[in-house]
Amino acid sequence: MGAPQPAHDDPAPDAPAAAAAREGHHAGESIKATLVSLLIAFILVLVFRAYVLEAFVIPTGSMAPTLLGRHARFQSDASGFSWAVNSWSERGRTGERRLQAADPVSAAPVDAPAIDSRPGDRILVLKSVYSVIEPRRWDVIVFKNPQKPDENYIKRLVGLPGERVWLVDGDVFTAPPGGAWAIARTPERVQRGMWWTLFSSEASPPTRASEGEPWTGPWILEQPGREPSRVATRDVTLSVRAGQEAALRWDDARWPITDVAAYNLGPMVRSPLTAGSEFAELFRRQLAGGFPAADLRLTASATVRDDRAALRATLRINNHEFRAEIAGGTARILMRPSPGEAGPTAEWRTLAEAAVTPLSVTSARSPARIEFANHDQSLALSIEGARVLSAEYDWGPFERLAYATGITVDEARALEATGDVRPVLDASRYSPSRAQWSVALPLSSPGVDREAGVTLRRVGLARGLFYRPAFAEDVVGLPARGTHPSRIVALAGSEFFALGDNSASSKDGRLWEGVNPWIASLIDASPGVVPRDLLLGRAVFVYFPAPQDVEVAGRKRSVVPDFGRMRWIR
Repeated sequence: MGAPQPAHDDPAPDAPAAAAAREGHHAGESIKATLVSLLIAFILVLVFRAYVLEAFVIPTGSMAPTLLGRHARFQSDASGFSWAVNSWSERGRTGERRLQAADPVSAAPVDAPAIDSRPGDRILVLKSVYSVIEPRRWDVIVFKNPQKPDENYIKRLVGLPGERVWLVDGDVFTAPPGGAWAIARTPERVQRGMWWTLFSSEASPPTRASEGEPWTGPWILEQPGREPSRVATRDVTLSVRAGQEAALRWDDARWPITDVAAYNLGPMVRSPLTAGSEFAELFRRQLAGGFPAADLRLTASATVRDDRAALRATLRINNHEFRAEIAGGTARILMRPSPGEAGPTAEWRTLAEAAVTPLSVTSARSPARIEFANHDQSLALSIEGARVLSAEYDWGPFERLAYATGITVDEARALEATGDVRPVLDASRYSPSRAQWSVALPLSSPGVDREAGVTLRRVGLARGLFYRPAFAEDVVGLPARGTHPSRIVALAGSEFFALGDNSASSKDGRLWEGVNPWIASLIDASPGVVPRDLLLGRAVFVYFPAPQDVEVAGRKRSVVPDFGRMRWIR
């Protein structure tokens, strides 16, 4: 007998059919799993975008130079300097007239035929961050425009809830309820991203500017026993004997140090017969139309051959002089009221002093980089990138306004009652800003017949932010909000005050006069402020800077990002 067989109620299934059924089942499960995964990923992306991180593009130049909106970029053949200019509508040549931009370093004309504008920077915004931490002054914030809530705005936060805010001579002063005024100082990490280059000798034309016109820079060399001369070279040596002083002085008469930014200067139309010097004069007239810049930074690389010589960097602002002096192994920061036309010369007052390595040692192998800066009523001296000395001076807003415009403190205090806007809005009333490098040798120095000298290279001047006291566009006859004693900003417990870094071309809290009716009824009816409920987040990173031009099929296209400008936003 054979072995017993298992009993079956149904016949055995066909093997190939069973395999096909299993494959169909698995295929169905795989498609379902893929769809579920895609759905989850899509939901996570939406949640991430809505609550964590979102990309934005900068449309305008109101935050330049921190962030660039749609703009054009020029490069000067005369100086090699490259700079951005806010986009404009006029392009190309028209008959005998040419469109040209002015190189902000050499003032030489640069042809602007068919310059296409580039899109703005693309940034990442950390959303909902302010539901976890409080907004901080100087944050770059993104918010809904209180006038048009369908628009997103990006500005810098300068005023916090509960504060009073007053913009004086370009700087921000704040006061708590019932408290005293104090200047709001920007942290160094923020300030370093705010400097606008006014000049750098690295970009000096080698010999001549365009059209055969000789180029002379903004510096005047004043040597003992010689006639002052304009400097047209990249390096300059200041040589003195005992009891003498030589200076490299900024020519503020020809190159006014103002808040006018090259970014805001579109092309000028001129005749081909106009000489380069006349074109430069047109450019300088535009500079003269601005407000004197109070926050300045002097830089130079110095080679010192004799420790007897004292190297000095001097800034004259607000009718006062501020000086950094390095003599041997000692560095000092000093200040004094500016010498009057006929009055006695005031004595220098030492604000800070420290021992340093003598510059002859520091510059033995390569020139020592020196930087002296004034910003927000604070002074800093740096050598080779390291801060060696700092000091602060604490003027109140009435003192600052008086020193800047030449009126008395009592007259400044009376402006709220009189409503006189001229001392604040008339740029010609402000004291001009000046800068110079100098080398001095005291009479007591040994070897009186031997010269001591310092060679300066890479000499530069930059300015910081200046919040303009511009007229409001919609309220003729009134100063902009926050710029006059009669229009001080008072913020409620959930209100912020925000301004653009490119103050001369920014529609910000100074100029908003209306509030959207829906916002006014449900959130806040105060004009000029950003309610907390309209905050979207903080701008943190430029991930796709304004792209460079690439020629594709005979046309220039802005498709390649300028990776060198990828950066954290400060």
